[in-house]
Amino acid sequence: MFCCNDYRNGIFEEKVSAIDVAGGLRLGCRYADWSPRMRVKNGKVFIARKGFPYLYYKEWHGNWCWDLTHLYGADVLMLLNWLKQKDWFDVEEGETRMFNVWKNKSASFLDSDLPIFEKCAIGSL
Repeated sequence: MFCCNDYRNGIFEEKVSAIDVAGGLRLGCRYADWSPRMRVKNGKVFIARKGFPYLYYKEWHGNWCWDLTHLYGADVLMLLNWLKQKDWFDVEEGETRMFNVWKNKSASFLDSDLPIFEKCAIGSL
């Protein structure tokens, strides 16, 4: 999920201030006055001009600040590793292994991490 809508009125802000990955990892933007630009078009979510194809997109999921996006597993990993490299976000909360991978500068998210995200997503239903 992407926190990408104005908290006062739910209108899309064209920036992402927080990301929640299946309840297994919550990331918040490091900067109070800046967030990376976000666009949704042509079947992709673009964060700072880097596109990630999605399977499903729904506005106002849970509340009007969040939009739900289903990505392929490989694209979730690419998104997380790319964001980690950019250092725009920091982990706010997460499943222990996911938290530790984010905090370890030399670690990357791997295919073997996907079941942890899937388990977190099922546990949050």
